[in-house]
Amino acid sequence: MEAYFDALNKEILNFSKDNDKKVETIYFGGGTPSFVDSKYISKILETINKNYDTSEVKEVTLEANPEYSSEFKTYKELGINRLSLGIQSLDDSILKLLGRIHNADTAKKALEKANEYFNNVSGDLIIGVTKEQNSLEDAKYIKDYVKHISMYMLSVDDATPLMDMINKNEYTILDDDSMIDKYNEMYHYLENEGFLRYETSNFAKDGYKAIHNCKYWDLSNYIGFGASAHSYVDDKRFHNVSNINSYIEKVNLGDGSNYFYDRNSSKYERNLEYIMLALRTTKGIDLEEYKKLFNKDFLEEFNVPITALKPFYDVDDKHVAITPNFFLVQNKIIGKTIRFLKAN
Repeated sequence: MEAYFDALNKEILNFSKDNDKKVETIYFGGGTPSFVDSKYISKILETINKNYDTSEVKEVTLEANPEYSSEFKTYKELGINRLSLGIQSLDDSILKLLGRIHNADTAKKALEKANEYFNNVSGDLIIGVTKEQNSLEDAKYIKDYVKHISMYMLSVDDATPLMDMINKNEYTILDDDSMIDKYNEMYHYLENEGFLRYETSNFAKDGYKAIHNCKYWDLSNYIGFGASAHSYVDDKRFHNVSNINSYIEKVNLGDGSNYFYDRNSSKYERNLEYIMLALRTTKGIDLEEYKKLFNKDFLEEFNVPITALKPFYDVDDKHVAITPNFFLVQNKIIGKTIRFLKAN
């Protein structure tokens, strides 16, 4: 662990030498940052503050699991101002099925503890684990403790205990219609409670959208540090080596060999990505922004698919967005739309 965090700090320092970057958000995630001693978090923040322009940082988020609530006060003292809690469920049987090590009582106490130190708390929920799962009760409980809810529909990866259970016919995943019913039930409840959907899986009280995550969806620059981390900087997409030992070794070489360059995005690819990402959000495509980025009128360029798919789109003089009722079939709608984009 010591060697990994030494390399991580070195990578952050190395990147700063050739990049005059102003930092607006910092996000500790992609795993369980709360698992490690807070001294490692402190050192990373120290490295960033010393080597980057952090004068206008708006949001510093740390993902934490409920079982590490004893560290919440320390996180606040370090400068974390947003806590993202991996609640997942408040049903012990569901948590056990998901392989979580906390229980419902631990999660509830963590929510209370988080509110002692943070005004901006987000809670993650997983829905559709079983037909009997009552996610609505989870939402009713956590809504008074959080300003933001990330609601994910269960997907099962290969080589996981759940997939093993599926292969042995010991567990059955929900069919699409049942999953959509679960999602829509939660969506309508959260909207009524003032948690407005701004992206497929994300709901927030007014003023509490995840600033950091929004940068992924509007093609802003972001740099990811650490093993497996992905980045998008000045139209270049690249990622770090995933093996931890290789990561440590390559960062210590200091020659940039820890990075794998995926591609330099062409204007056509950037165009595709912008449309695909923007249409994941309820704001949709900002027509003025699109004109500035690509020097094209979106409604003229995509007149044919927008007209053909008229029932699926909300269109006004400022935005084009997928209508709320069809958000869960967005991939199909987006696919039919972007086929009309010419690579030139």
